[in-house]
Amino acid sequence: MKLLQNFDFERTYLRHFCFLNAAEKEMVRNWRNDERISKWFLKRKKISQEEHQAFINNLRSDDKNGYWLVFLKPDTPAGVIYLNKIDMKNSEAHLGIYANPEIHISGAGDILMESIFKLTFDMLQLGKLRLTVFKDNVRAIRLYEKWKFITDHPEHTPLISMSFTK
Repeated sequence: MKLLQNFDFERTYLRHFCFLNAAEKEMVRNWRNDERISKWFLKRKKISQEEHQAFINNLRSDDKNGYWLVFLKPDTPAGVIYLNKIDMKNSEAHLGIYANPEIHISGAGDILMESIFKLTFDMLQLGKLRLTVFKDNVRAIRLYEKWKFITDHPEHTPLISMSFTK
């Protein structure tokens, strides 16, 4: 399945980063640079407009990584979901999510997880999702556990690895 496309689900609409308009690209960049979001990334430096545009341009030919802006229908930007290291042979990918830090959407984490599950298991027909999360990101860990992710092995670092197998 081609990653470079939008997806329309029952409650959400996923717009691939390559199809974002200028205002949406800037909104996503501002979210990613927001301290409430960036503190949970390994790479925490501020992303310039030029870096962000280059990243999006590279996604056009990338068949291992996909990024989508998630809209709660009809048109509320709920957050971002992404799949990295997509491995069709081993039927797995690594996930990432972050919610819109500018507005409170009740159940935003569940909305994003529902979208990434539909994308991963229904559309891409993969069998496993993996993730890495900071040990002190208790809110995210609770969300992943709610969605039946299990800890694969606690790292002797500030990170833990989790996975979900369909």
